[in-house]
Amino acid sequence: MIREKRIKSGKLLEVNIYPVTRDGKHIFRGPKSKVSSEQQAKYNQKQAQKRAVRLLNANFDESDVIIHLTYSENKRPDEYEQAKRDIVNYLRRIKTFRERKAEELRSKLKAEPKNKELRAQLRKAEEPLKYIYTIEAKKRGGYHFHLILSGCGYERDWRDYRSIWNKGISRKADRYDPDYWGPEKIGAYLVKQADHSYAPPGAKKFVCSRNLRKPEEKIKDGKLTSRRVELMGTVHQEDREYWERRYRGYRVVKIVTGQNRFNQQWYVSLVMYRNSQESEWDMNDWFDDDEYIDSFIGRRKTNEEELQEDTS
Repeated sequence: MIREKRIKSGKLLEVNIYPVTRDGKHIFRGPKSKVSSEQQAKYNQKQAQKRAVRLLNANFDESDVIIHLTYSENKRPDEYEQAKRDIVNYLRRIKTFRERKAEELRSKLKAEPKNKELRAQLRKAEEPLKYIYTIEAKKRGGYHFHLILSGCGYERDWRDYRSIWNKGISRKADRYDPDYWGPEKIGAYLVKQADHSYAPPGAKKFVCSRNLRKPEEKIKDGKLTSRRVELMGTVHQEDREYWERRYRGYRVVKIVTGQNRFNQQWYVSLVMYRNSQESEWDMNDWFDDDEYIDSFIGRRKTNEEELQEDTS
């Protein structure tokens, strides 16, 4: 039986097509191999990156704010835990600011009840604050914060967010625009900063508010045949028009297909994005060590194994 799994995160759509048994379990993909701690860390890093990218696309748009905060020399904390408290306090002040802003907008609307722009700003300001952030700990001490925050609905709200930080300076604050940055770039950056930091063991790669919408997952079983998937992986592999007709409204970003050398089944994975303009997307390692893509070959051979085959 063939399964089609769709993961929708805002404008982002991921599709994975692969065989399963009648009870929904993965078909044998090849013998498992031991992974080193370094390989496991790399895999965990990529999965965290994907989670961040999906959450960003599902919850934030060009009405929200990206901001980077750091400390003045005389206010820099000595411990990571203090840095955590400082960023939590900053978020608390942002919430208070948004409440005051909403009250101010309500007063303005009483005087201008037909002002649609004010009404739209009020709706945005009244929404519960959403956020994702990472703490970057430097080798020689010092901490930086990288955040995506829901905006207040007016053009220069990022300047107010910047001024609320009272522990030093905001290196940069701006409107968050996924179509401009590329829908994966900021999420990858956030997780990369956390991963290459000197934070204590067990520190989270990123922290997010509990009210974030989760990506939508949909599974369809038995709608495709093995022959259809084989055609997808051969005839239609480079046919962007085919995929964009099949998933209307989305533009193809990346397609990867392959046949598993153990079970002879075909697998398809693709990423698509809904926007009207071309945006940069670094997809070089998006599918590396992926649970679906790995199944194409069952298990990647090590250099030693390949050498043995060549000399045998």
